[in-house]
Amino acid sequence: MLNKVLDEKNLLDHLQVGIYRSHPGLKAKLIYLNPFLQKMLGLSVKETANLAVEHIFIPPSTFHLLYKKLSHEGCIKNFEVRLKAKNKKNLWCSFDATAVKDPEGKILYIDGVLQDISWRKQFEQDLIESKELFQTIFHNTAAAII
Repeated sequence: MLNKVLDEKNLLDHLQVGIYRSHPGLKAKLIYLNPFLQKMLGLSVKETANLAVEHIFIPPSTFHLLYKKLSHEGCIKNFEVRLKAKNKKNLWCSFDATAVKDPEGKILYIDGVLQDISWRKQFEQDLIESKELFQTIFHNTAAAII
């Protein structure tokens, strides 16, 4: 019973956030995506087998910047990124990652968490547009507003 409770893969497979592991490097390939991240990106297990991590970032240079930061600092928290989803519009995600290193400091792999924040980015955009519309009406009306 205890083994069933402590089954980490089972845990990762049921989380409602995207979890991944990749090889290190600027041309890193994905090792693991949990089912939620596969669903977010619209990718099958077969499609992720040889997928380079940079190909899911928009633009791919974002991944290069993040990897350099990760190499120096060891982790990244709450970085907002755009991801390319298959057969869907692009996603905005909050990105957290950790460089897992051996005792000599060499990066063995990257573990990451991606949470879809597209709804929040859309809300922010709607708020900006609403504010701009209000300001346009306010500044262009001939009547006094009290």
